[in-house]
Amino acid sequence: MLQIIRVQARPEFPPVPAGFRLHKCSLSAPVQIETFIDPLVNRTYTSYDIMMKLAKEYKDQICVRFILFSHPDNAQSFEIYTSIYQVTKELGDDVFFKWLEIIYEHRMSFTDFKDLYLTPLDVRKKMRELASASFPRLSYKSLADENARLDGVERLLVYWKYAVSREIYDANIYLINGVSTSELPGVSYEWFKALIESVLQPIN
Repeated sequence: MLQIIRVQARPEFPPVPAGFRLHKCSLSAPVQIETFIDPLVNRTYTSYDIMMKLAKEYKDQICVRFILFSHPDNAQSFEIYTSIYQVTKELGDDVFFKWLEIIYEHRMSFTDFKDLYLTPLDVRKKMRELASASFPRLSYKSLADENARLDGVERLLVYWKYAVSREIYDANIYLINGVSTSELPGVSYEWFKALIESVLQPIN
């Protein structure tokens, strides 16, 4: 019954702008970038690197928000994402990027062929072990709390709905000031620089 109540009470969209803000960037910055990532998709690691470089160069002129979006082919992503939300709920959003980098470093342990048959419980256990080893302040017991896990599931589903409402259908797609890059064959650091410059210094 409680599970049903939770589902019925789930908000349609995030109560605040979606995603984890890089360097606590300003939502008033002239360039707003939303990047939809799946840590198990290799090309999103390249995306992460690009966003870090852009944030370092343009500082308060841009705001980058990372939004978790599970690729349909990655059966392990759901449990991994839930663990991300569990960790950030316990330790704060500031640890998101450190936790994401740790997951990137260990992503092969979830994508090797021999690991494709891991059950959701197996993945959950591996993520709890990795999280408790990576963050000494975080107890394994808190990660094993079912209510905390369900909170992570709820948040994940809310952001999934948000992404779908923006016609996001794959990881590694961006929204730039609300405009999707989904029709582009691929984007690069140079492409982003040119676009950002065109927004900051529009042609008269």
